[in-house]
Amino acid sequence: FGAMLTEVMVELWMLIWNMHGYVLNWDAWLSLSDAAILFIYLGIALNRVYGRARWLNWIRAGALTYSLLYILWLYRFVLFFTTMAVLKI
Repeated sequence: FGAMLTEVMVELWMLIWNMHGYVLNWDAWLSLSDAAILFIYLGIALNRVYGRARWLNWIRAGALTYSLLYILWLYRFVLFFTTMAVLKI
């Protein structure tokens, strides 16, 4: 469901701004839309679980989302060089 929601968000954005699919950096758009969904989810979840100051929970949600994106970037970096080593290119 999350992947479909991400694709719908990107398609609606393209429709609103009259963009074409061939001019988009799809990796960046899909990563950022996933991050936006995760940020909203974490903000709501942290508010519900901890119930402290809302602004502090949203800052925590932002930090967690940034951490996840950074970890995924490192994973892709390592995966690229692993693939190159296995294929001996």
